[in-house]
Amino acid sequence: MPLLTFGEVIQHIKTKKPMPVYALHGPEPYFIDLLTDAFGNQLLSEEEKAFNLEVFYGKETNINQIVDSLAQYPMGADIKLVIVKNAQELKNVEDLANYVNDPYPSSVLVLSHSGKNLDGRKKLATVIKNKFGLFESKPMYDNQMPAWIKAEVEKSGKTISDQNSALIAEFLGTDLKKIHNELEKTIIAVGESKNITQQHIEDFIGINREFNVFELNAAIFTKNALKAQLVVNYLKDNFNKQPLVVILGSMFNSFIKLYTLKATGANSDIQITTVINSRSISAIKEYKAGLQNFSIADLDLALYLFKKYDQYSKGIDNTINNDGELLKELVFKLLHLKELASSSSK
Repeated sequence: MPLLTFGEVIQHIKTKKPMPVYALHGPEPYFIDLLTDAFGNQLLSEEEKAFNLEVFYGKETNINQIVDSLAQYPMGADIKLVIVKNAQELKNVEDLANYVNDPYPSSVLVLSHSGKNLDGRKKLATVIKNKFGLFESKPMYDNQMPAWIKAEVEKSGKTISDQNSALIAEFLGTDLKKIHNELEKTIIAVGESKNITQQHIEDFIGINREFNVFELNAAIFTKNALKAQLVVNYLKDNFNKQPLVVILGSMFNSFIKLYTLKATGANSDIQITTVINSRSISAIKEYKAGLQNFSIADLDLALYLFKKYDQYSKGIDNTINNDGELLKELVFKLLHLKELASSSSK
């Protein structure tokens, strides 16, 4: 059996037709937690849970306890559900392979192996994958985040623009649980309003609409040194909300998109929209300005600078022990790439 998708596992739960064994594993805990909660909350009725649901924690249990629980026949229900949370902390987890190879048909075992993968070379993962249900929770890429945020908002019956989805993604990164919590808080706070606006984002998530990474990238692309300085001053005073490493990652992603556009000769609105994954008119204008203001040589140097300053931010070869000064220096260099290249060649 191939790897299960999130939707397939949910369908098994909703139709009350689970397989005897599931392993939920992978580096992204958000989807694992959602599925684990879905098993615990939806597979059995409230009355059935009293005698037929047992939850263990990997660090506090052992293989014998888990198998003994699975061996108990369900009472007043069709199945006995056993969930092992933090299964990555379970000692001798491979010893479950014998049970998994021949499980009790009236029991369902859910291994919530959060934050890391089971060893695919070993027997346990192989048997589960071949016979039952192995779900791998992979981290999402930066360019997937705006669409995911938009979809999450729309599930609540509200709407959000592409630009505002991207703004949240740029600010919060790829921490899905944090983003979910911020969206949930915002959706409740906006009340009857059907659309989540930039003002809502500023009020309830704390993203300043004038001084954020989006605006910093726009200022650099348009060579607006004064605006760039103002944004840098705001960001460096608010690293508690958005640390330097996140800011650098967002800026780097924008420059990678600009490099892709420049290298491929893409300059129409449709081509730019495809690359930047946004239909925002202001974003398209900013990237067009960037195409005018930066050559391929400029962008090569910019990407090199991002690599160096990423190292500096992690304490590697860093002579400036101040994140604010690092950001300020990098932005100055990005605004003066031609002069920097010229001075370096002398």
